[in-house]
Amino acid sequence: MNKLKLFDLIMFSILSVLCEFLSIFCFKKMHSGFYISFASLLFLILSIRWGSIAAIPFMLAGIPSLFLDQIGIWQGIIYYVIANGFAAIPIILYRNKNRNEIIKHPERVIIYVLLVLVSLSFGKGLAILIINKDLNGMLSYLVSMIFTFVINLIVIMIFIRSKSQLVYDMNQYLKEGENYE
Repeated sequence: MNKLKLFDLIMFSILSVLCEFLSIFCFKKMHSGFYISFASLLFLILSIRWGSIAAIPFMLAGIPSLFLDQIGIWQGIIYYVIANGFAAIPIILYRNKNRNEIIKHPERVIIYVLLVLVSLSFGKGLAILIINKDLNGMLSYLVSMIFTFVINLIVIMIFIRSKSQLVYDMNQYLKEGENYE
């Protein structure tokens, strides 16, 4: 693993954990009617940058919930950590193709974000089914996260439109750099 990738993973992991901690803390203290998580935004960005390894920081983002929520440790690990890994299913299926092909087309970005939302909802729904035997968990989670993912999509589109290198396949970037040497 190269140093840039390792640095990215460490920084995104720290940011994801902090974002999730702050989201939960604010949600509980402010008693707001909705919950928004920027850890999912960080996952989406990192998954374009490095692929399926982005699941690691997103799974780590679930750790603060283990301590801040009133749920058993094993149920918390299933729901907050393992279920987050399901978000990587679309990028795993995309394999090692050039992920810049996703960001070149707005409709592909929308489809990708939607697939991540559905995959994550499936993981959370499966976790809810295992923990509570609730068959409606996936749909409930999907509906509750639509607002968060719409914001995520808007932010990603802004980054892409501004030609930010933040949302860019870093494997391709490094290959391009080698070609210039």
